[in-house]
Amino acid sequence: MIPKGRVDNRHMTVGHDIYCVKCGDWHDMESTLLCEDCYDNYAYSGSRRCCDCGDRYDEDEMYCINGEWYCSGCSTYCDHCGERVPNSSIHYYGELDEDICDECISEDFSTCDCCGKLTNNDDLTYIESTDENVCGRCLENKYAYVDTEDEYYPIEKVNTCVCGQTYLIEEGDKGLCPDCVEEETGDE
Repeated sequence: MIPKGRVDNRHMTVGHDIYCVKCGDWHDMESTLLCEDCYDNYAYSGSRRCCDCGDRYDEDEMYCINGEWYCSGCSTYCDHCGERVPNSSIHYYGELDEDICDECISEDFSTCDCCGKLTNNDDLTYIESTDENVCGRCLENKYAYVDTEDEYYPIEKVNTCVCGQTYLIEEGDKGLCPDCVEEETGDE
């Protein structure tokens, strides 16, 4: 680069590479006196260079993401938030059949403590009895709601009474909920 205020004795020869008039670097762009970097930064040509692959495209085919320009091949829409993100910041999750950006994964998704599958936080239920966050499928298949406790418990700890009420199995279980045991024995 030529310092400001200094006279440059270099000269340009017609038909050969030239110096960029902005930064002084050699370049071989025939259509401009600016090198590619200066052309991208200072000249408006209606086209942009993808910061990932380096290819040049018309601006209407490019996406400005966080101040950087990306082509359609180097960026993808997040299926969760709908934002366009660089391919380096998005991943395909087969269990959800979605492309999800890293920001959405860290803010809106967790793994089910029961099956280990990635699940939207809105679809997780906290089970106080086991201190777990479980997905809807695990909740339905491995847990039962106990009316008297107002909580979910693992199915193996729950029984259903002849009256239809679910209850926690205790030692000496007779297949009756506490209410039916009281009625049968007359205890209150």
